[in-house]
Amino acid sequence: MGSELLGAADWTFNAGRHFGAPAWSIVDGVDVQVGLEPACPGNVAAPIVSLTALKTHVHASEPLVSRFPWYRDWGLATPTENWLATGEAAAECHDQAMDDVTRLLAYEEIRQLAARYAVAVDRRDINALVELFIDDVRVGRDSYGRDALRANFEEQLSAIGPSILNIGTHQIDLIDDDHATGHVYCKCEVAEGDRWIHQAIRYDDTYERRDGRWYIVRRLHKLFYGAEVGVNPLGLPPANWPENPDGLGTLPYEDPTWQAFNDS
Repeated sequence: MGSELLGAADWTFNAGRHFGAPAWSIVDGVDVQVGLEPACPGNVAAPIVSLTALKTHVHASEPLVSRFPWYRDWGLATPTENWLATGEAAAECHDQAMDDVTRLLAYEEIRQLAARYAVAVDRRDINALVELFIDDVRVGRDSYGRDALRANFEEQLSAIGPSILNIGTHQIDLIDDDHATGHVYCKCEVAEGDRWIHQAIRYDDTYERRDGRWYIVRRLHKLFYGAEVGVNPLGLPPANWPENPDGLGTLPYEDPTWQAFNDS
């Protein structure tokens, strides 16, 4: 092969298995950038060669060791084959990079399920709460659907006073593109009658993605402990924050969803 015509503004390929410091050079009028870039999964980083070659002829059959001193160091055996393999390698790395982005988005969307669950419970926002679950969610042994889940939450939350769910550790295991499991650690404070209870909880979750959106399929409430603390904050005088650092605040009583739930 006599030559390869590079017509793209930026022509990039994975140069090999070795690492090198970023460097610049001009070779036969071709702007060559050698640097480090996170490449495919399994490689922390890989050398990337970027040739800005506007309709510049690069003689791929010509020995490249004399033109690219780092070529031999990277162990590239056949110049022409490496040039020709560029497109496939770049496409493969691009696909894997997109897989990484999809995976990161899945992690973040699932974390948001846990966060939104906590906020919805504390605000008694039942509409937002049931929307976090699949539409055919199983409730108890024999009931299914969000209407049944709504009734279940209303019964449970009517039996307690104000709650504070503080989400901590969240382990997520992706099974495939549409299924995952997780463990969510939660520190809870809740009023039960005249008592103020602290609980350490772990939620064992199952998640599923439907129509591009992640939902909770099942959530099991597991308890490390529950203990009454010495002072029930609901009995404190108003804090009138920021006038006083201690005392009873305005949450959750000022939330419209809390008011609607308790007025119903």
